[in-house]
Formats: sequence, C-alpha cells, structure tokens
Amino acid sequence: MRPIDHLGKRYGRLVVVERAGARKGHIWWRCRCDCGAVIEVAGYRLKHGVTKSCGCLKRDLLKSRSTKHGHATRSGLSPEYLAWAAMKKRCLDPNYKNYSKYGGRGITICPAWIDSFEQFLADIGPRPPGTTLDRIDEDGHYEPGNCRWATRTRTTSKQRRMKLMLRPGEKVTLAEAARRESGGRNLTERRPPDGG
Repeated sequence: MRPIDHLGKRYGRLVVVERAGARKGHIWWRCRCDCGAVIEVAGYRLKHGVTKSCGCLKRDLLKSRSTKHGHATRSGLSPEYLAWAAMKKRCLDPNYKNYSKYGGRGITICPAWIDSFEQFLADIGPRPPGTTLDRIDEDGHYEPGNCRWATRTRTTSKQRRMKLMLRPGEKVTLAEAARRESGGRNLTERRPPDGG
C-alpha cells in the first residue's frame, strides 16, 4: 500500500510543507502552523485528525473557555458576573432561600440576559465601586431600562420589607421615618462629646 502524500494539504491549522523522513515505521511531515511555528508530525496523526496545530489550538481553546466574557480573574469572578449569577438564582431557582421574593412572585429576567452574561454586561455596563444591581421599579422585571447599578443605601431604602405605614395611604421607608422624626438630622452621625 502506497503511503498518502500529504504535501500541500491542510489539517486544522497545519499546512504540510515537505516530507521530513521516516521514523519508527511512519512517514513524518514538516508542517507550518497558522501561528507561524514549524513542527514535524507523523502522517497517521494528520490523517486521523490527532494533530491539528503546533499546540496553539489547545491553548487558545482552553483560554477561551476560561475567559469567555473576560470577567474571570485570578482572584475569582468579577462583581458584574456575580451580580448576574445572583439575579438568575433569585428568579430561576425555586430552592433559593429568597426565591419567593423574586421568581416566586413573578419577577422574570429578559430572555437575552438569561443565557448571555455578555448581553447583560453590554446593556447594563460595568459596575461602579460601592454599587449593587437594582431594579428601578421593584415590581418590574430584570430587563434593560429597569435595571441599574445603585448604592446599597438607595436599594435598601426601597426594599418592600422596609416600608412603614405612617398615616393611611402613606408608606415610607424606615430610613425616611427616622429622618422625619429627627428633624432631618442623620441619626448615625457621631457628635463630639460636650466640651470637646
């Protein structure tokens, strides 16, 4: 049986440029990879698709899997990615402890965001320091136009569990009730001791 002539043929990222002799009972071929590297490969490895690059294909695939959206870091996942994952847990996982306050009461996620962190990030943008994911209308869905990055103070002040009824028909947050009661002063401010 005549050996296959691989000269000039492409196998994955490799193009066979010349015959490199025989070794260990196989014919070897010198190949140029798309990245510019030159390697020698046994003909049977080319024919059966065992070798498709100089090794750069495996490295590139591994790199793309671990940094699909560019928000995986050495220390962990980015705040944006964590916010996206937490949003999905709240709305889609009935076993999640706070599901009843989100998915359980009908809060949904726009379809474009469910399977695409990249789309979520493109729509909402990078998270400024000290902020968290917030829905502008707390009864609205997680979707473009109803989500933003907001400070924890702003999101806490509008949480449903924090509403108080001061007078019939008037609901205010605990923070607002405390501010009114104190005449507008911030009750968390520290005052210097008398005589100081």
